[in-house]
Amino acid sequence: MMELIGLSCMGIGLIYLFIQSWELKGIMVSKDTVGPAGFPQLVIILSFLLLAFIGFTLMKQQRKKEEKMSWDRKKILGIHVLLFFAYLMSLDLLGFVLSTTIYCFLGILNLKYTQTLKSAVFSLLLSGGITILFGRIFLVSLPRGIGVFRELSYFLY
Repeated sequence: MMELIGLSCMGIGLIYLFIQSWELKGIMVSKDTVGPAGFPQLVIILSFLLLAFIGFTLMKQQRKKEEKMSWDRKKILGIHVLLFFAYLMSLDLLGFVLSTTIYCFLGILNLKYTQTLKSAVFSLLLSGGITILFGRIFLVSLPRGIGVFRELSYFLY
């Protein structure tokens, strides 16, 4: 049931983005029939179709069996929600790289994955890869942190 609620929220968000994409203005080439909003709208439509497919698949599976969430799974979910809010609050203080690494590592440990070295390496590679992709290649301004964390972030991006 929670999956369907999450999918519904994503669907509402996609509809909002689709409506907002009509506002995109830009330089029009005389032979460009799609315009600057064409690619974002195509991605949104494909995402919405994929979302609908996943929703219908979930509804078929839920008809077959109703499963109640155990106490352990509820506890893990609650800890993940708290971790996410702590991650959002720490972005401005610690910066993107350190916050993302810590959030990813603690999230993996919360899922009872026992190999901590692999978890730490994965967390570092994930946050480093995202930083390089968005901070260096796409030039997206990522949160840098405060104080010494801000100064260290200038070495990365």
